[in-house]
Amino acid sequence: MRRISETYNGVRYDNILVPEDKDQGAYTLQTFLDTVTGNILGCPDYYGNTSRYVGECVTTIVCYLYMVCGLRLWGPNAKQWADGRFSQYFDVVNDKSKGRVGDILVRLSGTYGHIFGIVNWPEIFESNIGGVKEVRRQQDGNFDVVLRIKSPWFEKISPSVPTPEPVPTPTPAKKTNEEIAAEVLAGKWGNDPERKQRLEAAGYDYNAIQSIVNSSVPAPAPTVDILDLVKRTIRGEFGNGEARKNALGSNYDEVQRQVNLNIANGTTRNDNVRLY
Repeated sequence: MRRISETYNGVRYDNILVPEDKDQGAYTLQTFLDTVTGNILGCPDYYGNTSRYVGECVTTIVCYLYMVCGLRLWGPNAKQWADGRFSQYFDVVNDKSKGRVGDILVRLSGTYGHIFGIVNWPEIFESNIGGVKEVRRQQDGNFDVVLRIKSPWFEKISPSVPTPEPVPTPTPAKKTNEEIAAEVLAGKWGNDPERKQRLEAAGYDYNAIQSIVNSSVPAPAPTVDILDLVKRTIRGEFGNGEARKNALGSNYDEVQRQVNLNIANGTTRNDNVRLY
């Protein structure tokens, strides 16, 4: 684009943005708005108008269609855009709730009406509303006609994105038998026969894993016959003092307690010693 200065209705405007031939169809909707928002737009004569319109709503739409869609169209006022003269380029959408990005909206009230475009409804872009000639982005829900740009011009606004090839999900690496055995011990594979079925379905060697599990489980401690130790202690088999304590080991406290109770209760014969 290039910038010009122009006098309009006795007012001089500087730095008006005017598109050039190289700008035809060279912009996306977003880059167009990034370029023109906050600026006054002008339409040179090669668009078809006989006089230059500076900062009018029609100018903004004309530049939009030219720069984004590559269309050279001109309608002197907003109402004329909705009278069917451009039916080869636009579909008229009667349902106003169906507006989409890139649609052109026309308001028919007033002498000339008003025309503006959708950024992302209800956000629109427009100029010359309330006397402001620069392109602005704001919200506005007051319109009467929706003009939807037909293909192939609409694709310039919203190009189709090819569907990416699906990325195959990587197959997780198999765990070692030792890792699975640890999970079995943690209860993550259930109990047999479910455990065997699940392990084999997952491609693991059930027998090898179960062997590791079995070797990891400590053997149960031998059952201690406290009553027999009490009887033998009373008979003097384990001696006294430190000798007895060493002989009975971890069982000493309980055995000695039971010995003391039997002595206190007079049950010290081999046939009547008991556990209290």
